[in-house]
Amino acid sequence: EPAAVARAGAATRSADAAYSEAAFRLAAQRYTRSAARLSRLDVSRVETTAAADGRIAELFALGREAIERNRLSLPADASALYYALEIETLQPGRPEAAELMTGIQQRYIALANGQLSRGQGAKAKRYADMAVAMGAEEADVATIRRRADGLLERQFQPGDRVVEAEDLEMVALPLGDFTMGARSSALEDFAGNIGELLGSLFGNDERDYSGGDTEVPPHRVSISSPVAISRCEITVEQFRRFIDSSGYRTDAELHGYTNALLDDREVRMSGKNWRHNYLGKPAAGDEPVINVSQRDAQAYARWLSSVTGASYRLPSESEFEYAARAGTTRLLPWSGGTPPAASGNFRGQQDTPPNGWRTAANLRAVPRYGDGYFGPAPVGSFGNNAFGFSDTLGNVSEWVDDCFQSDYTGKGPAQAARRDGNCDFAVVRDTAWSDDARLLRLSYRQRRASSYSSNTVGFRVARDLRTGSDRR
Repeated sequence: EPAAVARAGAATRSADAAYSEAAFRLAAQRYTRSAARLSRLDVSRVETTAAADGRIAELFALGREAIERNRLSLPADASALYYALEIETLQPGRPEAAELMTGIQQRYIALANGQLSRGQGAKAKRYADMAVAMGAEEADVATIRRRADGLLERQFQPGDRVVEAEDLEMVALPLGDFTMGARSSALEDFAGNIGELLGSLFGNDERDYSGGDTEVPPHRVSISSPVAISRCEITVEQFRRFIDSSGYRTDAELHGYTNALLDDREVRMSGKNWRHNYLGKPAAGDEPVINVSQRDAQAYARWLSSVTGASYRLPSESEFEYAARAGTTRLLPWSGGTPPAASGNFRGQQDTPPNGWRTAANLRAVPRYGDGYFGPAPVGSFGNNAFGFSDTLGNVSEWVDDCFQSDYTGKGPAQAARRDGNCDFAVVRDTAWSDDARLLRLSYRQRRASSYSSNTVGFRVARDLRTGSDRR
C-alpha cells in the first residue's frame, strides 16, 4: 500500500547511494499518485497496441537493470519501483509489473542477509522493513528480524568500535559502577592546586571552583544497560548530512543568531549557525559542529535512528561522566595541575589567540601549556582515553539528554537521563577550548536553556545496544 511504502521510506536509503529522505518522499508520492491514477483509469480505454507493448518491454528492461544496480525505490523517476508503477499504469495486471515487484522484494531480502553476514543488525532490519513495504510477507523476513535482534544485543563487547552510520564510530562502554560528582573537600583541594599554579603565574589568589556547588553530592551510579557512545563529537560534515537529508532548521537559524564567545565576552552573532566556526567563518567538515542547541542535537539523534533502524539518542549525564572518567576517581585524568603535553584542547597559556582577542594568559589559562589550537580542534586530534573516547575533556562542551537539576540530591544510581523538573533547561558537560583553568575537571557541569546555542557547545550521540528500552 502507498501508506506502507511512505512509512518505510522515511528510514530507507539505496544500497549504492546515500539518497535523502526528501527524495524518498518524492518516490512515495509518486507511488500514491500512480495508485490514484489507476483508481480513475477507464480500463476499457487502456492501450493494447503494439506501441504500448513496446513501451512496457522498454520499462521492464529498465526495471531489471535498476534491480541489478540496487536502485530499488530511489531515485523517484529512475528506480525499479518507478518502472513497475509505470507498467501498471499503462496496462493494469501486466505480469511484468508483478515480476519487477517480486524482484524488488527479493533484492531487499538479499541486501538484508548481506548485512547480517557483516554483523550489521540495524541495517538488516531496515532492508527487511523495505521488503515488507514492497509486498513481501512477514514470514519471508521473520528469520532476518530474529537474527538482527540477536546481533543488536550481542555484536558489541566493551571497547568494540563499530561504524554503523557511514563514518560515525561508536565505542561500547564497559559495564560497571563509579562515583559520580565530587565531594566539596575534593573540589576545594582541586581549587587549591589550580590556584597555586595560577597564583605562581599571576601573583594573585585564584582559589575558586566556579560552578562546583552543582556537582555534589558524590553518589554511586551503575552502568548496567549496554550502550555505545560516539568516539568523537559529531562533526560539521556529519551534521550536514542530517540537514541535507531532513531539511531540518536549527534553533540558531530560526532565531537568526547564535551566542558566541568573542574577545572573552559572550555576544550574539547574527546570521551564524552550525555551518560556521567559532569566529563565524565557514567551518571545516572535520571540526565538531557547534552553534547547535540540545533540541537540535536530539533531532539529529532521532534522524540517525530513522536512517539506521537502531536506537540513537544523546548520552545521559551519568553515561557521559563514566565515559570521560574512564576508570579514574580523580577530577583530572592526570596527577598534579599542569596537563602533560597533548592532553587535549584546553585554554593554554602558550596558545595564541586571534588578533583582537585578549591573551589567554590574562584570563586564567592553564599555565605552561599549549596544544596548538585556539578554538575547536578537528575531532579526535588528541587521542583516546582508557575507554576509547576522544575529547571528553576539552575541545567543546557537550549537550547531554538530562534536564537540569541544581545538584545531585535524590539522583540515586540511575544510568538513564533525569527528565523530571524544568526541562526548559538542560545539562551541558565538559569544559570547552575557551574555559579557564578553574573549570578544567571531569565533574564540571553547567545549566543552559535547551534552545541555547553557542560557539563553545557541541554534542556526541549514544546508541542503545538492546532492542528494548531497559535502562535503569
